Amino acid sequence: MFIQLLKQIRHRPFARSVSWSFLGSGGAQAVILIGTLIPLFKLYDPAQFGVFGIYLAIAMIASTLSTGRYEVLVPVPKSDRDAMGLFTASIGLGFISCLVISCVLLLWIPGWLESLGGWIALLPCQVFLMACCQSQREWLARRHRFGVLAFAEFLRAFVLILVQCLLADSFGPTAVGLVIGLLAGWGAFWLWTVSICVSTRAIGGFSLPHAVSMIRSHRRNLFLLPSQGLNRVTSNMPIFALEMVFGSSVAGGYVMAAKFLYGPQAMVSEALRTVYFPYASKTIALTGQCRQLFDSVLKLIVIIGILLFIPMSLLAPWFISWIAELMGEAPDKWEVTGQVVQVLAPFYILQIANGPIAGMWVIAGRQAMLLVWEIGLLLLVTIGLLLGWPLDSLTWSLVGYGIAKTIAFAINIYACSQFARGRWLLPTDERSAV
Repeated sequence: MFIQLLKQIRHRPFARSVSWSFLGSGGAQAVILIGTLIPLFKLYDPAQFGVFGIYLAIAMIASTLSTGRYEVLVPVPKSDRDAMGLFTASIGLGFISCLVISCVLLLWIPGWLESLGGWIALLPCQVFLMACCQSQREWLARRHRFGVLAFAEFLRAFVLILVQCLLADSFGPTAVGLVIGLLAGWGAFWLWTVSICVSTRAIGGFSLPHAVSMIRSHRRNLFLLPSQGLNRVTSNMPIFALEMVFGSSVAGGYVMAAKFLYGPQAMVSEALRTVYFPYASKTIALTGQCRQLFDSVLKLIVIIGILLFIPMSLLAPWFISWIAELMGEAPDKWEVTGQVVQVLAPFYILQIANGPIAGMWVIAGRQAMLLVWEIGLLLLVTIGLLLGWPLDSLTWSLVGYGIAKTIAFAINIYACSQFARGRWLLPTDERSAV
């Protein structure tokens, strides 16, 4: 079956594009995993990763909201002028959000991040930089420049790990080195993609009035703002909840575990998502459905998820303990990480399947329905995580979290399958204004 699925997409432009995207995300995640396992595993403590995890969670949530999510529409319009208007709108909104966050930090700094001191000033810069990179990624995907994106992802990961390692001893027992490394990595991504766009004249024609016009005509897309904002909150809810209930060390152990769990997901799922969204958009615009493409991608990624996460669940505690001994660390330093991976890995099979196809909500013009689903997901995840609170049990919190996500992602896959079959779509004229 696996071979048949590969043959279905072989020699197609889609398959070639996925290959480029896979090289980029795969190389990036390989660098991050190796860098995490060897130097970062030894140079930083779980509590430092806990603070960094909260900083990263806030930056990701803020960057998601900062652009109004107009960048996700960049691959959709037939006209490059309209796509550039959406690109300009997302960058402009990102800059305004950067200014707003700077003003907020002048008045109040979250207690979770006080240990960063004056370096908290990097947060608005981080948010704006990530907003710019998200927009450039969608623009280059529209133009099928997946080779450029592949190298950019690899470069981002390499610079991130390198700077985090070099700065490990420079700021004492704080997460500042991790924070600066994150900023440096995204800075490298931005510089590379901008230089390619400028040198090849792949970007231009900025028009502020047209950007404002596109914001107004695509105002339905603002439904994505709360829904995808909630998605980011939900994705990072374990960090906040585990920090609150079990402390920074447990939260840091989860952050380290998330690197193991998210690495394969990003390597495969994100590679497919980057390519699937523009192809599915064009196919539905031309034929009204993309059933064959959807089914092939879904089946392939479910099989990959089973092959990845079942062995990971079985071997995680032993592997983490072995790495600790290899690095000359106490075996129990990252014990929580092994526990988290062991419990959550099977639940990631549906999560990895969800990644490439989630954009079907946008293609179908059903952002309002997506908002309802995101609210349900957040409620389920919060209840699941708090399951272990009265029992003082990390295992029960993790199991509740995994079950909650499985229920929600099963519903999501069903809805996206209906969109792919041409059902539940908004009329074409309404979708064009999404």
